[in-house]
Amino acid sequence: MRLQKQTSRRVGGRSYEKWVITLPGAIVSKLGWGEGIELDAEAQGELLILRKEMDGEEVEQPEKQNYEEFKKAVHEGLKGEREGLTWGQLREKQGLKQARPFHDWVRALEKDIGLIRQRKGTQIYWRLP
Repeated sequence: MRLQKQTSRRVGGRSYEKWVITLPGAIVSKLGWGEGIELDAEAQGELLILRKEMDGEEVEQPEKQNYEEFKKAVHEGLKGEREGLTWGQLREKQGLKQARPFHDWVRALEKDIGLIRQRKGTQIYWRLP
């Protein structure tokens, strides 16, 4: 196995990298995993623990927020913010823990609360309709 760094995109002279681990087919087969499954990762010291997510949901861990709490925090945080907030501003205002929001939750917020994400320069602002 090998850890590889790949450039995912370049924007305005800045490169954004992602990290890829290639697993041997025998291990993937033994685990019963297949292409496109969602994985949950956890670091414990120098160990990396990968788990298959159950039914598209993350493996339950007590310190993680559930979607309903996240939705309520985002909705409350954006109320009255006519110009919107960046993710960093919203995260700080509402005391949200995750560095980046879970992409499936963001898509659900677009449907559930009408979340609008709008690019202004290099920033993406979140706002309500």
